[in-house]
Amino acid sequence: MKLFGDVNDEIFKQVSALSRNILTFRKVLLASRELMHELASRRSPFISETTQPFLDLMAGTLERLGNDLATERDMLSETLNLYMGMTSHRTGHILKRLTMSSIIFLPLTFLCGVYGMNFQYMPEISLLIILIPLKINNLQATENCKMARIKVFRQARFFL
Repeated sequence: MKLFGDVNDEIFKQVSALSRNILTFRKVLLASRELMHELASRRSPFISETTQPFLDLMAGTLERLGNDLATERDMLSETLNLYMGMTSHRTGHILKRLTMSSIIFLPLTFLCGVYGMNFQYMPEISLLIILIPLKINNLQATENCKMARIKVFRQARFFL
């Protein structure tokens, strides 16, 4: 199973198959362990008394295997949680970049939408001589703020 690098949603199918295999093996293991305990503790003419300690030992071995299976299942679950955490972290970085680009482009889109409309009468047209220096000054201040904002964001490592 590959967790790092280029991964896709195939990992969920792999984890599901592994988990299903572990559960199937655990069912067989529990049944075998119970059978070994029964055979080791029961007196029977078919099982000699010298074989019963071996069967008890085998039951203990199956018990340890069951514990190992539980550990493996927990590790598989933790691996899946790690993958989900890494995916969330990557998604957070992508959303951070998208937010930064929307901060820059949404106000500009609004201004283009307002001033791109075809008006019959627009108050700024008659005041064009007075407003041109103010608009230039405003654009320059906006550009300076934008550059300062980008510098701050780069220092904060929003753009990698």
